[in-house]
Order: sequence, then C-alpha cells, then structure tokens
Amino acid sequence: MNKQTEYLVLNNQILEYERYAFERTLLIGFIGFPCLGIIDNGFYYWIPFFIMLLLIFNLSYTIGNLEKAIDLKVYLQKVLETDKSYISWAKFLILRENYITNNKKIVNEIFIKEEYSEGVTIEERQFKLIKTMTIIFLILYLVIVIIFMNSQSSTTGYGQKLLPIVLAGGLLGIATFVIGIIQVFIVGDINIVAEKIITENTLNEMKQVKS
Repeated sequence: MNKQTEYLVLNNQILEYERYAFERTLLIGFIGFPCLGIIDNGFYYWIPFFIMLLLIFNLSYTIGNLEKAIDLKVYLQKVLETDKSYISWAKFLILRENYITNNKKIVNEIFIKEEYSEGVTIEERQFKLIKTMTIIFLILYLVIVIIFMNSQSSTTGYGQKLLPIVLAGGLLGIATFVIGIIQVFIVGDINIVAEKIITENTLNEMKQVKS
C-alpha cells in the first residue's frame, strides 16, 4: 500500500469510527420509553435496566471509536501530511509503542503538562456531549425505576411490600446506574495535543536512529 492509498483508506476509517456517534446514543435513550408500555406482565420493570446496560455499552464503544479516530487523525496530520518519508500505519504503531515503553517518564510529563491544553477543542466537545447525553438518560431511567418501585402495582398486601420481580429489577437498575455513572468518568481521557507531541517525538527519535 502506498502513501496516497493508505491516506484514503484511513480517512474513510476515521469517518466510519465517527459515524452515528451522537445519533446512536439518542436512539438508545429514546427507544426505551415506548417499550415501557408494550408488555404489561411485569417485564417492563426490567426495561430500564436493559436500556441502562445498552447506554453503558454504547458509551464505551463510542468513546473507544472516537479515540481510535483521534489516533488516526494525528497519524494523518503528523506523518502522512507532514513527514516527507512514508511510514505505514502498522510500522508507526510499533515505533510509537516502543517510544512510549522506553520513555514512560517523559510521556507522563507530556500528558500532565497538556492535561488542560486549549488545543483539545472539537474532540473534547464530542466526548463531553456523548457523556452528558448518557448521564441524562441514565438519570431518566433511574427515575423510572424509582417510580416503578413506588407505584401501586409494585406493592401488595399489608405493609406494602415490594413484589420480588420489582425488587430484583429495581436493585439491578440502581446498581447499573451507579456503574454507568462511574463508567462515564473513566472512559475517554485521551489528549490530542499530547498525542501529537508523542508522535513528533517518535518521528524525531526514528530520524536520529537513521542518521
């Protein structure tokens, strides 16, 4: 594969990684609401739990794809568009991994220094928007779980005890919500400015070895 072909292939891959990032999150969030009234036999108590699971999976999947897209963008900008010598994506990944392994202290210092860099603009907004939408939907479905657990149909007999199916679905829903909120703050800590610096350092190290 030559330089021009790889550029086109990777650019299409970036578009694929970024495709439907926001739309997919919205679809999962809204699709659960009409499902709540479809089956009135107790199963609807579990729907908020399933939707929250989907939201958590989608968050990790979408953020992971966006991180891959950022890596490819850095490679296109700093290697294929800037550097005169052609280095394939596969070879560059090996070189960068070797640089990171051999210079852990320098890499950590770069990330700390660029943690709040103003250069992280579009990507930062993408990550924040998807995370915000996920939090909003998780909260909405948690509210639904609480409403179900406190509804007349979820209690029976003297003392208004929760039905087992409602209790199980409610506890799973609450636990899933907590896991989802934690997940929101764990995924997506990539810094494109730091990635660019690391790429530049990798290329400079390679040139020094050649010379």
